[in-house]
Amino acid sequence: MQLYNATVVNNAAASASDGVFVSLGLELHARNSIIANNSDGDCEGTILSGGYNLIENTTGCSFLGLALYDVLGVDPKLGRLALNGGPTQNHLPASDSPVINAANPGGCTSPTGATLATDQRGLPRTARRRCDIGAVEVQPETGPVWFAYLPIVMR
Repeated sequence: MQLYNATVVNNAAASASDGVFVSLGLELHARNSIIANNSDGDCEGTILSGGYNLIENTTGCSFLGLALYDVLGVDPKLGRLALNGGPTQNHLPASDSPVINAANPGGCTSPTGATLATDQRGLPRTARRRCDIGAVEVQPETGPVWFAYLPIVMR
């Protein structure tokens, strides 16, 4: 199984881990993905990390690979499941989320190495310096436009 630029959150299951469960003899490759806030654990088994994952609760997990670049034991600060643009509901990261600009500096890519131009919603994937961890890319705010006014002097 492969999780690339994915978000696995807020799940509940009748048994085992609610996030991802990797049986003996199977492999889960994960890169630039979020696994968090699952009711009975975020993962169980071995994850072959391609790096730049955020996994909130690592109890029951073991890691091989580029785990040095993973963010572990941290809340991703995601919003509720909602229509935040695009055809499907998604979890939009908060403005202070640790997933923003935290994905692989080489870019968000597919398992074959192709650069991903858009996120789950169809919006640009690299809206800032680096892409974000997970399925949704936070877009830059346009903010207010300020105009310079010159004083008018009447005589």
